[in-house]
Formats: sequence, structure tokens, C-alpha cells
Amino acid sequence: MANKIQLILGTFKHLPSGAEEGEFESLYEKEVRPLLSVLYQFPRIKMVIHFSGVLLSWIERRRHELFLLLQDLVDRRQVELLGGGFYEPMTPLLPQGDKLGQIEMLTTYLRKQFGKRPQGCWIPALAWEQNIVDSLEACGMKYCFLDEAQFAAAGAAGGLCQQPCLTEYHGKLITVFPIAGSLCREFEQGRIYKVIEAVSASPEAGGEKVLSLFSRSLVQGRPDESPDLVYHHCFEELSTAEQYIECTTPAKVYRNLHGLKRLYFPESWDTGAPGGELRCGARQFLNGCPEAFGVYTKMMYVHILINQLRGDKSRKRTAHEELWKAQDCDIYRPKRAFKWPPVWKAAYRSLLEAEKITREKSGFSPSLSVLDIDCDGEGEYLFQDEKINCYVRLQGAGVFELDYLRRPWNYLYPGADAAPSGFTDELRPCAEGEAAFDCGRERFELVEVDRTKRRAVFRLALPDQSPWAGLVLEKTYRVQKNVLSIEYLCRGSGAAEAAFTLVPRVAFSFPGGNGPLPGLVTTQEGQKEAILPGENGRAEARDLKNLVFQDRRNEALITLDASRAFAAAVWPEAQTVRAEAAFAVSIPPKGAWDLKLTLRFSP
Repeated sequence: MANKIQLILGTFKHLPSGAEEGEFESLYEKEVRPLLSVLYQFPRIKMVIHFSGVLLSWIERRRHELFLLLQDLVDRRQVELLGGGFYEPMTPLLPQGDKLGQIEMLTTYLRKQFGKRPQGCWIPALAWEQNIVDSLEACGMKYCFLDEAQFAAAGAAGGLCQQPCLTEYHGKLITVFPIAGSLCREFEQGRIYKVIEAVSASPEAGGEKVLSLFSRSLVQGRPDESPDLVYHHCFEELSTAEQYIECTTPAKVYRNLHGLKRLYFPESWDTGAPGGELRCGARQFLNGCPEAFGVYTKMMYVHILINQLRGDKSRKRTAHEELWKAQDCDIYRPKRAFKWPPVWKAAYRSLLEAEKITREKSGFSPSLSVLDIDCDGEGEYLFQDEKINCYVRLQGAGVFELDYLRRPWNYLYPGADAAPSGFTDELRPCAEGEAAFDCGRERFELVEVDRTKRRAVFRLALPDQSPWAGLVLEKTYRVQKNVLSIEYLCRGSGAAEAAFTLVPRVAFSFPGGNGPLPGLVTTQEGQKEAILPGENGRAEARDLKNLVFQDRRNEALITLDASRAFAAAVWPEAQTVRAEAAFAVSIPPKGAWDLKLTLRFSP
């Protein structure tokens, strides 16, 4: 019937590569299996589906019978599969080559597994920048989807059933279908009758209307209802509305489109599902989320390393795939980035795997380089050895990335203020009631960089108004033979003795987040002795010369040795394990005090 609403009913589902196996199982049982098995019982209900490459690969490996069911739905033209980036990337943040590579990777997978090349593309988080058109057109995509709020921001007239439009970039064109975000929320809450009422009441405008509804989930928020019954009820209600609605696919609608208007869409993205809150652009989120920005800048650094590879196409391809795993859109969406800290950590693991691949067979040599890796306009100091990376910035002369490449793992987690979280220092007075001085918030001065010896020296002159006026703190970093050493030199210029406590601090990020403390061991008189946490979860010990952290998941030991005795305190906090080593300092008039710390990983 010409007067029917052409309903494009869609869904999109994805889990990042860092998600636990149980999360995949849960998504399968609650969403994927009920959706496809019930849909098979309603052959007149057509759908467009986007499953990320991560999810499709898991289904193929773990639930092959459902993979075959999806194949049947595609073969009988009941389901159209949308393409997109294989690892569900935040597309605007990707270099052009990574955009093309991710889209082609999923396109190739769908063509090989289901025999059809996708014509349309799903844009994760509906994150839009106009130059995306160039990438989509280059990959053979003919259409994509954006929210009706993005259409309104582009100047389109309001209304329930806005028509698809064309959008252009440098002469390249693509068709964009509007998603009725307001009705998506009704649909996801199970109020199918309201959707039908709104569709049937929509005024005619001299032609077929196209309505796109995309739902992430119909069963969230209804844990007491059987997922099969939820989907069965939904499809049954849609079947009873055939006089108003004809379920179709975007490929069929696209073939009959003509006379489309042209729109240009501003930068925007959706923080949740369609119909959710729109933000100005994906890049704006980076400034307020140091965890996400850290992944982004590391991603750009590794991207450059991979592009420098020459001659080994297979190795370069493998490195690219590891890089692409770290471009997941959930890293850059606030409701998910903090829900799944393992996603952030898995992203770093993939980036380090890619970095390792770039070193293979390339004659890698340990080095100290100065590079603005965090895009703050200033150089950072990158110590790189065969097994470890140590990155230092001037703020606090602290370490902001500490990688053990043998596993691989980044053992530092950025703080809320993006300050370095490794080996920043606090000066604590001996007298009670006096305030401590946090050197981690101060900017150190670079004294010397010796690239041959892989050595950098930083200095901080404490302010005159502090109790330590005239005190100068120097820190020397060196990485040799996969051992990080930090040498402290405190100089006093006053006529009186200076006495205080120097407290180097580090916030380790172990696999498992804020679970139980890792095993803590020290060596006393040649005997290993365990340090156990107290009732408050805090482990403390005095008169130590070393401290060993046992990372059981990575099967690694982290040993901290000191040239002087110290008192240690270790406790879990947020996503980290906080550790402090307290050293009693006594500086004679115009004298000096020194300390050497070494950190080594094994095996």
C-alpha cells in the first residue's frame, strides 16, 4: 500500500574486546538468541541488524548454531546486515587509514561469512564529523543513519517522519536515514502501541514515509520477564499493525529514493542509544576524561610507529589489528568508560602488543627520546628498553606510563587530574600540625638529558614561603638492562639542619582492578617474609630494604629496592593499588642527602 509507513526496524549490539566472557554469555542469552530465534518465527517482520565484528566472531566461535540461524535470516532476505568498523571504533578520532581498514575488515568478514557485501554502515555512538563521508564512500557504503536531533541541528524541518537526505564532502555523497530517537525510547520501554499510534496518526505529505527505529535492547529494565516473551510480544504487536506499517530494509528503500535534499551535519555524537543526549563532538570528551585521552594519545603514537614499518605486510597487518582493538567507542563514552575499566586496560594491552610487533625483526635499540606524546605542547621523556617503557613528564618529575612489554601491561592508571601516578613525592614535616608539601603538583626543571647513557635529571627548588625554603630536590631517571633506577639528591642551603620525611608514591594498576591486594613480600635477613593487610585492608611494614609485588594474573614480580631503610604502606583505592615508601631525611647545614630506588620486573 502506498500509504503505509515504511518501517526500518533495527538493532545494534556490541561488546568490546576487553569485556569478560560472562558479559558475552549474558548478552547472548538475554539479547542475541531471543531476538534471532523469535524473529525467525515472524517471517513478515524484516529487520536491519548491526553486530560488531567482535560480537560476530564470538558468536561464530561459541554459538555456531545461532550463527547459522542468522545466515538463514539473511538468505531469506528477512535480515539486512549493516557494515561499519570491525571493532566498533569512535570513528571521528581515527586517522583516515584506520577508518578505511576497520570498515573494510568488517565488510570482508560479512561478505565471506554471509555471501553479501553490506551496502549500509552503522556509525558507533552516531559520532559524526563531515569528513566521515569520504571514508564511507571510499569503502562502497551507500547509506548510514543519524538521529533526528542531528537532522534538526543540520537545519532540517521537524516532524515525525523526516525523509532521508544526501550529505556531501569534497564531492563525495552518501544517503543518511533519520532515526526517530523519541520513538526509540518508547519502543525500548515496550510501549509498542504508542509507536503504532504515533505512526498511524502521522499526517500524509504526498508520498511514502520512512521511519527508522533503532534499539539497543528491549529487555533491559525488565529483568523479571522472559526475553523470548518480550520479543515475541513486540513482533506480534507489529504484525497486527500491518495496515499502517510495512517492515522493510534500508537497501529496499534506498533503491526507490529520488529527489533528496542535501544537508550538512555539525560535529555531534550520542552518549547512549539513539534519542539520548547529544554532545557537540567526540573530541570534546577527551579534555574531561584523562583515561580516554591517555588511550587516544597512545593510539596516535602507535599509529605512527606502525606506519614506519617497511617491507613486512603481514606483520604490519597484525599490528594494525591490535591497534584497532584499542579504538573502541566505549572508551570515549562516559557511561561506559567508567563502567568498564577493563576496557581501558585491554585497550592499552592491545596498543602494547602492536608496539611489540613494530619492534620485531627491526633491530630495536634501547633509547631515551623526547617527544610530545600526550599532546600538551611540551616534550615528555621516553625511556624504552627491550622489556619496559618508562615515560616521565616535568610535572612532579613523575612517571605517567610504565609498561612491561613481556606480558604486556601498563602498570599505571591516570588520576582524576591527569597527573603522573608513578614516583611523585611528598615532603612531610617531623613536627605535628605542619602541612605536607606535594612535589607531585610542582613543575620540575630539566637539568640534563644524556641520550647515550639514557639518563635525565630534573630539579625542583622549593618555594621560599615553605618550611623547606632553600631546599633543592633532584631526581635522576635511568633505564638500563630493563631496570628503572631513580636517584634522589636533596641539598640544603640553610644554616640549620633540615629534617623531614620523603615519601615517593606510586599507584599501580594490576589486572582485576580494585580487588584484593597483590601478594606483598620483603626480604629480611635473607629470608622472604609476607606482608599481610590488616582489617582495614591496608598493609604496613617498617625497616624494609625492598618490597616485592606479586602480580599473579600476569605471572610477574615487581621488585622495589632502596639504598636506605624505609617504612611502606600499601592499600587498594579505586582502580589502583597505592603504595608509599617513607624515608627519614636529615640534611646537615649546607649538606646533602641521597637515595637510590630501583624497580625491576621479572621474569
